[in-house]
Amino acid sequence: MKIAVFASGNGSNFQRLAEQFPKVVKFVFS
Repeated sequence: MKIAVFASGNGSNFQRLAEQFPKVVKFVFS
């Protein structure tokens, strides 16, 4: 859940997380 909140506040940083945690990102967007 933290990643979702963090993503909404930092789009650029979220992109980096997306590259490092594709599985987590997929869950957030699903």
